[in-house]
Amino acid sequence: MRLQSPLRSGWGSALQRRGEGYSRGGQPSAIARARQFGGYAKEEDYVNYAAKLRSALGSEAAYRKDFYLCNGYDPPMKPYWRCNEVWFVME
Repeated sequence: MRLQSPLRSGWGSALQRRGEGYSRGGQPSAIARARQFGGYAKEEDYVNYAAKLRSALGSEAAYRKDFYLCNGYDPPMKPYWRCNEVWFVME
């Protein structure tokens, strides 16, 4: 998981599944909206899919606009059916 913003150092450890949201250690849980895509993800792919997710959420959605999370779930040697996601954390 990568955090796309100058705030990267504040979210150092991995998020853990907790019910409806995600939580980092003793931090409160968070709800995120995600966009999933396949293939070998490059930086520009994450930027493009973040823009698509932003437009799908619309201007009325309340989410953190100062960062988004990039997730790649597969090892580099897996050539097919790769899973990547971009997350926006809801406010």
